[in-house]
Amino acid sequence: MDNMLNHKFFKSIGPVSLEAVAQKIGAKLKGNSGNIEIIGVGTIESAKQGEIAFLTNAKYSKHLLTTNASACIVDEAAAQFTPNNLALLVHPNPHEAYALLVDFLYPDEKVASVISEKASIAKTAKIGKNVSIADFAVIGEEVTIGDNSKIGPNCYIGNSVEIGENAEIYSNCTITFTKIGNNVTIKPGARIGQDGFGFAKTSKGLIKVKQLGMVIIGNHVEIGANTCIDRGAIEDTIIGDGSKIDNAVQIGHNTIIGKSCIVCGQVGLAGSTKVEDFVMLGGQVGVAGHLNIGAGSMIAAGSGIMSDVPAKSIMGGSPATTIRDWHKANAMLRRLIKRDKVGKNE
Repeated sequence: MDNMLNHKFFKSIGPVSLEAVAQKIGAKLKGNSGNIEIIGVGTIESAKQGEIAFLTNAKYSKHLLTTNASACIVDEAAAQFTPNNLALLVHPNPHEAYALLVDFLYPDEKVASVISEKASIAKTAKIGKNVSIADFAVIGEEVTIGDNSKIGPNCYIGNSVEIGENAEIYSNCTITFTKIGNNVTIKPGARIGQDGFGFAKTSKGLIKVKQLGMVIIGNHVEIGANTCIDRGAIEDTIIGDGSKIDNAVQIGHNTIIGKSCIVCGQVGLAGSTKVEDFVMLGGQVGVAGHLNIGAGSMIAAGSGIMSDVPAKSIMGGSPATTIRDWHKANAMLRRLIKRDKVGKNE
């Protein structure tokens, strides 16, 4: 099968010399191979001549001996065990180098800024320079949209929302009661600034509690498709600079997420959760409300957080415990099951 990147969706600027690639990504070129021409990228197993592969996981290192790639991005350790006939780009962080490489080889197409006649834009909205607004988008009263931003088709931007510069908001998003920083990406179907899930119990049933806060999104944030971020009840829901939120995530009202956090798919954060800087939450992690997850912590996929997490913790399980204790408990459970099976067969 041909390399799947050889299609109409992603166009390479190649051929470019391997030496030019090395300079662009800040890698050290090993061997006399700077004149090799590069046209694209591939995996270490599927790459062909003219393509660059990269190695970040040691279990794939065996493929260095058989790869057809013209060059491979590796770190210093892996460089000691590669065959002499393979050109190398040595970088301390091969994954970072790969990210820089694909940005270089496959640049985004520049599209002329167009404001569609089919969009509905309030007269009081303030639209910056070089802004694109697609068909059937609705821009409310007193909305501010910064320079070079793009609003996709069928988006609803509610009254008084502020959107910074270089924002890219994909199709079918709903954004209300929100202030967005610069260089923010919001994927299709996201719902941001909706009212939180708040009710007061009474003898006659439940009374809706009006949510008076907003959502504040920092700079360089990415929000995945179909993610929901509720506005605050009184204080604001906040997403810190540089944080990346995956698809289908639920973030409850008054939640605060710090800087450079990673929140994977289907995570659920109950209201008033505080996630400090550089936290990583694996897929389907659930966090009870009014808890604090300390800076630099890592929570394994599928875990349930029922109490505060100290800084730099590595935890797993439900209810979550230290990753060491979680692995020990799983090992003990497997031994008990095995012993039980042996006992039944005797």
